[in-house]
Amino acid sequence: MAKANGIYQRKGKHGDVTYYIRYQFKTVDGDGNETIKDLKEKVGRKSRGFNRDLAREALKAREGEVAQGRFNLEKVRKPYPISELLERYHKHAASCKASHSREKYVLEGFKKYFSGRYLSDVTIWAVEKWKRERAQQVAKTMVNRELTIVKHVFKMGVTWGLMTGNPAASVAPFRTQEGCIRYLSEAEIPALLDACRKQATSPWLYPVVVLALNTGARQGELLDLRYQDLDPERGLIYFGKTKNGKLKTLPMNSSVRQVVEGLNAQRYGEYLFTWPWGQRIGRTTVYDAFQKACEAAAIENFRFHDLRHTAASYLVMEGVDLATVKEILGHRRSK
Repeated sequence: MAKANGIYQRKGKHGDVTYYIRYQFKTVDGDGNETIKDLKEKVGRKSRGFNRDLAREALKAREGEVAQGRFNLEKVRKPYPISELLERYHKHAASCKASHSREKYVLEGFKKYFSGRYLSDVTIWAVEKWKRERAQQVAKTMVNRELTIVKHVFKMGVTWGLMTGNPAASVAPFRTQEGCIRYLSEAEIPALLDACRKQATSPWLYPVVVLALNTGARQGELLDLRYQDLDPERGLIYFGKTKNGKLKTLPMNSSVRQVVEGLNAQRYGEYLFTWPWGQRIGRTTVYDAFQKACEAAAIENFRFHDLRHTAASYLVMEGVDLATVKEILGHRRSK
């Protein structure tokens, strides 16, 4: 139950008295439900000329603003840095979202864009401006995916009582047109693999691409693979951290076995894909190395995720039924 409006005071260590006011106002949470917030606001210290009468006047003023619908929470609360909301969200997402690693990468860019600013500075126009500038750097489909993550972050900010509204909620995604699904031709596959093999500064790239082509696994699933997830005797790979949260088991073919044996012979840590000093390979590093390989192989308009499309296409062409292909790729079942 919300406490009644009123005035109270607190005596500090050195005997100085600080006056506070308490009042309530109605707001809407992250799910659109009306709720009553109980606020405490510092008025001032007695040593600086504040007294109970001034606190009473401040309370009347706030009650008047609330009654007239002119109350603005962001102006009276302590400024909350955007960076702190993102850090809190990271801790929340790490415990319950399989896509946390990808979200963390996206939000690092968002944090950099709004560096040094507070939640009260983030308006609908500010998010719209970020969206449009981001579209100058990456594809609009990518911006739309990032916008979905940003919307959820601010929704959680409202749920946690850090914001009164979600400034990204009404920002519309870009209209995009579905293009043709891109997959490698029979001539492009060996060209790409050869280019990956020749990248001396990225010796892990060839094994990553081979596994992607032969398992259809997502990039995140591959980078999360540990040696304990491999069962060479049975010829199986266990993918524990999948997008849909379910354990996925895939068989090794001869190409995968050969790559796994090579990695195992020169392992640098518990994960398959690491640098010699033990640091895991990141998504940005994979992106840069893969783009260089595509350029060297003269392969255009091709992303790492398209290796997944390629794996699926060749499975279908080999006569594997669609239901089995979906099971191998780990697609969610339609309800």
